[in-house]
Amino acid sequence: MSQQQLREAHELIEQGRINQARQLLQTLDDPTAKQWLAQLNAAKRPRKQAMSVPLPLLIALALLIGIGALIVIILLTPTLVKRIQTNAAPTANPQLVTELTYFCTQAKGANCDSWVQTVMTQYQSAAVLCFGPSSDRLARAGCLANAGVPPT
Repeated sequence: MSQQQLREAHELIEQGRINQARQLLQTLDDPTAKQWLAQLNAAKRPRKQAMSVPLPLLIALALLIGIGALIVIILLTPTLVKRIQTNAAPTANPQLVTELTYFCTQAKGANCDSWVQTVMTQYQSAAVLCFGPSSDRLARAGCLANAGVPPT
């Protein structure tokens, strides 16, 4: 009888049903059963619990990150709008645009819009200096060339 119960316990262990095997082995008064039971108890290790974070803490963290991102967006928006307006405002100085267009038209004849746009977006400070009140056409051309402005 004991041998059959040991076989049953062995099958339970093989199937991974350790608790049932342990219960069966505890009912047996057999040295092999006691040895197996000791081995099962020695092999019994406490499970490591996975690091779990409570859901409310995760929600609070997500909200905190979202609020932080919103604050950054709100604080940066005026700066970005100002930068966009500064970079994309070739008509911010209409007199300079007119003078650049006239200068280009005299040198090239026509189709000066892209050149004026380039000068106003990339070389506006140099153009302001080169198109001062006392500059003549030759002086303006030399000034623009020295500033690295591409020719018309």
